[in-house]
Amino acid sequence: MKVVHFSNDLMMVSTVRSAAVAAGVEFILVGNHEQLNAIGIAHSQQVADVQLFVDLQDKQLLAEQLCLWVETHRADLSRIVLYAQHVNEETLSSARAWGVGDVITRGQFFRQVGTLVRG
Repeated sequence: MKVVHFSNDLMMVSTVRSAAVAAGVEFILVGNHEQLNAIGIAHSQQVADVQLFVDLQDKQLLAEQLCLWVETHRADLSRIVLYAQHVNEETLSSARAWGVGDVITRGQFFRQVGTLVRG
């Protein structure tokens, strides 16, 4: 099992990395679409056990590129979780409309991260 986390929020990255290590799950951090694309290429034959966690508030995130990447790799992903602060209702609503994964608040993600990384 692998967790790919698209985020540049050092506190959340630390939280997710710690949860992954505790669960014995490989953690891969990506901070931009170039890195995300490299993961897709590098693991194209082995990603059936990959979970993608995406910080919707990340300044490097481009919705159209994320949706295209997910469309290309959807069959290889076991779970996609997108999250943002609860006050960012428009961001959360837009993400739900993309239809690419589960959309939850940052607080929900933080509380559930230990369970989420275990699949």
